[in-house]
Amino acid sequence: MSFPVKPVRAEVTNLGGKSEARAAGSSRVVVFGQTTWNIQPNRLDGFLRPTASVNRFEDSTSNQIAQGAVWKVEWNAIVRQSFYFEVLGGQFIAGRHERPNGTSPRFEDTNLDVFGGNRDWEITHRDNQILASATYVTDDWAGSHHLKVGGEFRRLTITERWNRGYRDDVLHVTQNSAPREVYLFQTPSTSVGGIQWYGGYLQDSWRVASRTTLNLGLRFDRYRVFLPAQEHPAGQSGDRSWTTQAFPIVSNLIDWNVVAPRVGLSQDLTGAGRTVLKGTYGRYWLPAGTELLFNANPNSRAWWERYSWIDADRDRQWDLGEDVQLLERRGGERIESLDPNLKLAFVHEATARIEREIAPNMSVETGVVWRGERQPFLRQDETRPFSAFTRTVTVTDPGIDGNVGTPDDGPDILVYDLQQAVPLPYYMVRNVPNARSDNVTWEVTARRRFSRRWSLVSGFSHTWTREHASAYFGQAVRANVYPLTPNDLINTGVDGRHEFRVWSARVYGTYEGPWGLRITPFLRHQSGQPYGRTWQVGTSTLNLGALRVLAEPIGTRRMDHVTLFDLRVEKAFSLGPLRRVAAFADVFNLLNANPEQNVNWLSGLRFQQPLAIVPPRIARLGVKLEW
Repeated sequence: MSFPVKPVRAEVTNLGGKSEARAAGSSRVVVFGQTTWNIQPNRLDGFLRPTASVNRFEDSTSNQIAQGAVWKVEWNAIVRQSFYFEVLGGQFIAGRHERPNGTSPRFEDTNLDVFGGNRDWEITHRDNQILASATYVTDDWAGSHHLKVGGEFRRLTITERWNRGYRDDVLHVTQNSAPREVYLFQTPSTSVGGIQWYGGYLQDSWRVASRTTLNLGLRFDRYRVFLPAQEHPAGQSGDRSWTTQAFPIVSNLIDWNVVAPRVGLSQDLTGAGRTVLKGTYGRYWLPAGTELLFNANPNSRAWWERYSWIDADRDRQWDLGEDVQLLERRGGERIESLDPNLKLAFVHEATARIEREIAPNMSVETGVVWRGERQPFLRQDETRPFSAFTRTVTVTDPGIDGNVGTPDDGPDILVYDLQQAVPLPYYMVRNVPNARSDNVTWEVTARRRFSRRWSLVSGFSHTWTREHASAYFGQAVRANVYPLTPNDLINTGVDGRHEFRVWSARVYGTYEGPWGLRITPFLRHQSGQPYGRTWQVGTSTLNLGALRVLAEPIGTRRMDHVTLFDLRVEKAFSLGPLRRVAAFADVFNLLNANPEQNVNWLSGLRFQQPLAIVPPRIARLGVKLEW
């Protein structure tokens, strides 16, 4: 397990309120606000493997205090019953602060074990939004139309601060407890980046005839990445010192202007409304994420230097002079830049669905959903292009036990290496050619609408996936998300894609029992996550350093299937014509199932060791007031 010391505890407090007032005429003003606190005394994040670290002791965890708030003010009005206007503005604010629970030197092993005090770190998000739209309804233009035109403005800024990077600003990296590398941090450091975008859209729900409806839309977006003025302050850690570096404002680091079409069709096949065919297509642009903000900023969110480490005095701690070779650096130097021809990534999505009413209050529907990701981009090392990996090395799969020369060894695998080590990388964010991902999902659902005191919904879905990824569930399967080296193609499908399938089934409903009791059961079953065994090729074998290799394709193995049964029982009491109070009891995981949700994929003594399991049976009692 990720934390065998004691149960992981989380405390969440949520406060919210909403007020609505009628203004002059048919206009209305709505004010809404909500804030949430989340306290986790033992957060398990690591630096090398943020979501898959194994903490054997409490002092390697951190104490998290997170808070978020959202508010909005909305005004809307109806004019002449054919025009509807809406304007709203609001803000989302979120912050998270993690403080270490221990003060001893920090160690992180390639087998996922972590020891020693964690970092002192915080992050803040601020997202300001303004939206406006106008809707017009008419029957005058070759059928009926529901026209809507609107626009929006958003400005997002993210600030990440490292108050202290572990004990003495040192992170020790080991491989099976043997010294391997050290990260030497420069703290405090504060990095800020932002994205600003404008959007406009026009859409029309057009009823062409009694049996045919078209949904047509077109959207324009402009995205702009910017960097506010900022600096990295002077500091000192041990015998290492550094001076202040200032970074001027960059108002337009890069921008994109993109257009996205949307179209939909609904066709009543019989004219009786009992059999309906539906289809949609849309293009959805993917705005640059927070990684791009920090990757393109010379004032990195974390300032560090990574060195190979030889523990000369064998005291299992880094000392001055034991950092042998500089392998990588973050901060101060513009080693990451943006390709001026960088294209924004987008997703195609198409659906086809048919619905049939087979009896009063009962219907069946089935359909297919296809999603295709195109034009992805990634931070790439220009000193190590695909063509630079010309040295071939034959390595033996050590098998499940992680040791070469034992009976469970696998076949030899050819890996690709550099002719000589490149001391420092130079990164460029650019599109990756031939790096598309596709997902196809088939779904079938049967519904019985509520009547005669009960309702029921059942469904099944099956997804076929061909996608790129460097990690699943926090566990690395290769060096890069997309194929940037020949090693990223090992034990993958076409173009380096992982190919696997998953499925899920669900049944839920509502029953109005005696004494006004409402009973809501929910049963779901889902396939376990497919995976493949990996192993780590050591630094002594390759010039490029340690390499994570897939010993078998994703889908060779599968974790436990998960079956969960939840139940709610609710009883309502009327307090008048507009108010009522309801008492309810929820039981989650009623059968107390405990299948694994994540296991260790890395060859060695801990291969297939559970890292996370389904939480045990949980009961909740509550009361809600509605008015």
